[in-house]
Amino acid sequence: MSYLITRHDKKEDGIAGKKFESFDDAYSLLKDIYGDFCLFARDSDEYPYYEIIEIKALKVDPTLCKHCKRSANNGIRCLGMCVADNDY
Repeated sequence: MSYLITRHDKKEDGIAGKKFESFDDAYSLLKDIYGDFCLFARDSDEYPYYEIIEIKALKVDPTLCKHCKRSANNGIRCLGMCVADNDY
């Protein structure tokens, strides 16, 4: 499982966009930078609000036909160059 630091204002900086293998690693980076300041306080305009989100692995949807690029879930119908469209 991987984790990503994001900013709520969607701006990019040297922290937002970093990926980590564990939540603790991401949290440690924020704690090292901001020290004892509350990391998740939204009341301060002085510091950006960061969030650590879990990156879920994407399930691969394999291509069933090299001609029409159909997969089991993408809704593409057979072009007739391959086996007739019978859901394989």
